Amino acid sequence: GNISSETNAVIAKSSAGNAWQGYNYNNATTDTVRNILAPVNDFDSLGNYTGVENARIGIRCVPTPGGFDFDNITKESADATWDAIWNPVGYQVVIKKVPGTPGAGAGTVVTSNNISFSGLDEDTKYYVYVRFICGANDTSSWGVDTFWTLVSCHAPTLTLSQLNTDRVVVSWDPVKTATDYEYVIDKSPNDPSFGTSIKSTSFLAPYLNSGDTYYVHVRSNCNSIYPESPWSTQSFQTWPLGVGSVANSSNGISAYPNPASDVLKVEVGGQIGSGAVMQLTDVTGKVVILESVEDNTTELNVSELPSGIYLLKYRDDNRTETIKVTKQ
Repeated sequence: GNISSETNAVIAKSSAGNAWQGYNYNNATTDTVRNILAPVNDFDSLGNYTGVENARIGIRCVPTPGGFDFDNITKESADATWDAIWNPVGYQVVIKKVPGTPGAGAGTVVTSNNISFSGLDEDTKYYVYVRFICGANDTSSWGVDTFWTLVSCHAPTLTLSQLNTDRVVVSWDPVKTATDYEYVIDKSPNDPSFGTSIKSTSFLAPYLNSGDTYYVHVRSNCNSIYPESPWSTQSFQTWPLGVGSVANSSNGISAYPNPASDVLKVEVGGQIGSGAVMQLTDVTGKVVILESVEDNTTELNVSELPSGIYLLKYRDDNRTETIKVTKQ
């Protein structure tokens, strides 16, 4: 029950061993007389009355919090509410990624039956624990409920394959919540305004010019409060005309084994000119290996390179030779 202050008192009775019953609860907040030892109603004839002075009758923090509701959920924030009780000292709130009863001093104490969470991880299940605080040593058991944060619309991670003189295959892993994708291939690194819609996670880009640098742009369209992702952009360079797997002339270059997994042996036909270097570039045009050449046979360590197709180029002051090699 509730009284006007800890120094006021009301009567509680237990008649003939039955449940305890309190008196004067309704007017306790307006009573000016302390230590009231007369009930509102007449005493009955069964006796067994107890007068309580300077005390609180009953315990208010027996119920477990419930009625949880989560609103305004985003990828990193959420609002939570729960059923209130009358005149609590506060509510202790703990949010966790794993279930388990919180410690006594964990979390945050709020004075109203709501709280806002921020700084959360996206696509994550959270456990929200709440208990009532009615006094220094008067708390309820923990109530718990859960919610998931949303997933943002992620940009695809692009992979280029089957690059040749005039085409390339672009692919990516499916993006969670994506309904479709848009793509553009052009010669500008800037984000396009819109692209060609596609449901699948790969496409072939044919009819490209040989030896040119291109940019492929892809973005996701999603069915959530995050409708579209940023553009994901990858540059690449088509092979120049005349690039083959092996050179055709005695003055060309050859590489073996091809495909290679650890060491690629390169043989250069003819005389080694001054300033000779061996260069290996990936499909984006990035130089991944650059070594000086002094002999007709050179070994390149490719063990740390990702699998894919590379362009192997030998050049000196007099000539340039280029072939394709594959790292497996």
